[in-house]
Amino acid sequence: MLIKGAILIVVLSTCIYYIKHQYSTSTGDFTSENKHKSNSSSHEDIDAVKVQLLSKEEVAEYVTEEKLYLCILGHVFDVTKGKGYYKKGETYHGFVGRDGTRAFVSGNFTDEGFTDDIDNITGAEAVELNNWLDFYQTNYVFKGKLIGRFFDPNGTPTKYWHEFQTKLKQAEEGSEEMLQEKMKYPPCNIAWSQDEGTRVWCSTKSGGIERDWAGVPRKFYQVGAESYRCACVNLDTKGVTLDTSGRQGNLAQYDNCDPRASSCYVVNEED
Repeated sequence: MLIKGAILIVVLSTCIYYIKHQYSTSTGDFTSENKHKSNSSSHEDIDAVKVQLLSKEEVAEYVTEEKLYLCILGHVFDVTKGKGYYKKGETYHGFVGRDGTRAFVSGNFTDEGFTDDIDNITGAEAVELNNWLDFYQTNYVFKGKLIGRFFDPNGTPTKYWHEFQTKLKQAEEGSEEMLQEKMKYPPCNIAWSQDEGTRVWCSTKSGGIERDWAGVPRKFYQVGAESYRCACVNLDTKGVTLDTSGRQGNLAQYDNCDPRASSCYVVNEED
C-alpha cells in the first residue's frame, strides 16, 4: 500500500477500551496512551443540542491560516489554533476543509483517501475513529455538523451514523479480545516522504503499547478480510517463521523487506 501526501508520522495506537490523546510538543505528532476509557457519551451531548449546520461548500472555505476547519464523522472543528500542523504545507493540511474520516484509519493521504466513506471498516477502526473524535472534541472548538453522509439538512443523524454507532458498540463489547490481539500484534509506526516513500518500523513503544521487545513489521490480516494493517511481530512467538512464501496464517511479509529487519520501505506495494 502506497501512502501519499505530506511527510507523515502516524503512530497507530488504538488501545480499545483505554486511550488518551495528547500533543508531542517536540514533534507535533499525535500519540496515544492507554490510560483512559473513550468517552462516547460526550458525542451524545453534542448530538443532543441544536448546533450550526454547515454545507460541504461552506466548510471548504475554511482553509486559510486565519481560519481552518476540519471534519471527522460529520462533526466540524475549528483547528486554527493548531495551524502549525494544519496550514498549507504542513503534515495534516489534507484534512482541512472537508471530511476526511477514512484517512484517519487508512493512512491514505491522497484526494481519494480523504473521504467520509467508511463502508467496510473493521470494529477496531471504528474504535480508533471514535478516539480521534474524542481527541478533537477535547482539544478544539466544536463548530457544528456537516450536512451530508452522517447528518441530514435538519441535523438529524442519518442511517449511516447509526450504522457506525452499532459497529462501535459491537467492537467495544468485544474489546477485551481486541485488546489481547493488539497486545500480541501491536500496530507499526508508519511514515511517508516524497523522496523515500513509505516506511514501516517497530519499536518498544509502537502502537502505544510499551513492551520489552520491538518486533518486525508484518502484514496482519483480519479473519475473512483481504485488507491488512501493519503489525509488529515478536519472532520468538510460537508459530512465527521467516518463511517468505505467501501468507502464514494471519501474517504475511512485506515484499523486498528483510524478514529480520525492524524497519523497511514498502514503496509502491499493492496487494
